[in-house]
Amino acid sequence: ERLAGQYSGNELADRIFAYARDHVTYTSDAVQFGHDEFARNADEVVEEIESRGSSRGDCEDYAVLLAVMFRAAGFRSAVVLAPEHAATLVLLPDYPGANTYWDFKGEGGWVWAEATGRTNPLGWTPSKLMRSDLFAYEVVEENVFAAGASEALGPTDGGGMIFGWS
Repeated sequence: ERLAGQYSGNELADRIFAYARDHVTYTSDAVQFGHDEFARNADEVVEEIESRGSSRGDCEDYAVLLAVMFRAAGFRSAVVLAPEHAATLVLLPDYPGANTYWDFKGEGGWVWAEATGRTNPLGWTPSKLMRSDLFAYEVVEENVFAAGASEALGPTDGGGMIFGWS
């Protein structure tokens, strides 16, 4: 919400993405918590960033943090589940930096947000994930995912055979 007070549109989306990418260091749950999977919510990650200046997390932590931040700033967002991976989609139909746009819920213009790598730009989808089974859950209220609202998605440019893509 603080960033939304200073920026708008694509610049706001870039700032949100950079905030997550630059303030969270990728760390597996096994290393950080001693468990193969450990769930944290966006508030826990942000509280750690605000108190320590940084946080650690795995792909699910980045995905939830980005989805909630985008939603709080007024964007439509979703968490994407891929085989052994998670990322975020944000609806930015006029975003110039995407290597592909995604159809989700019958609407094109969704871009990939994966901040797990320090050099990943907003809108960059790894090519191997363009040919994976993907499902997405839209954030429909702050911190609440739509129960049973999973939908398959696919790239709008015909970039690969994705489950549920037509």
